Amino acid sequence: MRLFLKCPHCKFENTFKSQVTSRIEYAMKHNTKIKKLNCENCNKNLEIPLNKIYAKESKHTYLFAGIIFLIGSVLVLIFWAKILSSSKSPMGLYALALILLVPVWIYVIIKKQERIRVSTFNYAYLSEEL
Repeated sequence: MRLFLKCPHCKFENTFKSQVTSRIEYAMKHNTKIKKLNCENCNKNLEIPLNKIYAKESKHTYLFAGIIFLIGSVLVLIFWAKILSSSKSPMGLYALALILLVPVWIYVIIKKQERIRVSTFNYAYLSEEL
């Protein structure tokens, strides 16, 4: 997941990658409540509290989901045209219509999982005590 934090000096949005799913998990993994980082814009050393770090939805995930949707839709339509010419029963046509929903389901599931990951990270805060 890509995480973001703003430099308090120049307001530049710095980014870094992490495999954690929440601020709490980050604090436990690195045993700290502060993220130390150099600003990419002003090159100052930053010590930002973990509660100021946030996640955004990835454009790469949406691009990946869109590509799967487009390729899946084209493949399903090709197979649908071949099977439609040989199948004349109403149940066969109903089954083919349901197959058309598979790329849509995949796209929706990928988008929903990304939203859940981001909201889980952004809504779990560390307590100020400890």
